[in-house]
Amino acid sequence: MCTPTPYTKSVDIEEGVVKSMILYKIMKQADFDGVDQLLMANGMAVQPFMTMMHNATILVIDNKVCGYATYKMTDDETAELKALLIDKDVRAKQYGDGLIKALLNNMEQRGITKVYASSEAAPVSFLEHVGFDPVSLEISSPEQALEKDASFTHVAKLPEFFDTACKSKRK
Repeated sequence: MCTPTPYTKSVDIEEGVVKSMILYKIMKQADFDGVDQLLMANGMAVQPFMTMMHNATILVIDNKVCGYATYKMTDDETAELKALLIDKDVRAKQYGDGLIKALLNNMEQRGITKVYASSEAAPVSFLEHVGFDPVSLEISSPEQALEKDASFTHVAKLPEFFDTACKSKRK
């Protein structure tokens, strides 16, 4: 299996004073403590998410875990976004955009073609901002109603997601 190269970027925090290293990468066992601290600091239960560690992508800024996103496979080509969290100290700086796109890129490389999300995993406004499409729940029979999961509000189709979603919609 192909392992994606982590994305890194140096950013001037204050002109000529400090540079920050920003890294989006697949979570490894060595990242457990940093993710544990992030989840606890943001009031999230640690155990359910650590069982999905092998499907997680993290955001690291200056050697500190500042973001976490994970998914669960539902079949060979479909997955469910389970969580996306950006530390409150670095929110509203588009790190969430980068984290979800890094996660989706990793998913695409694993052969996933459809990713479902609910408002429990990430705010609806964020999902729409980054390019997820609303899910249509057209149900024509009782059997079909049992097959559809009404908790999913949005979907991203891969690789088509990257045709438009990588352009920021912010002005």
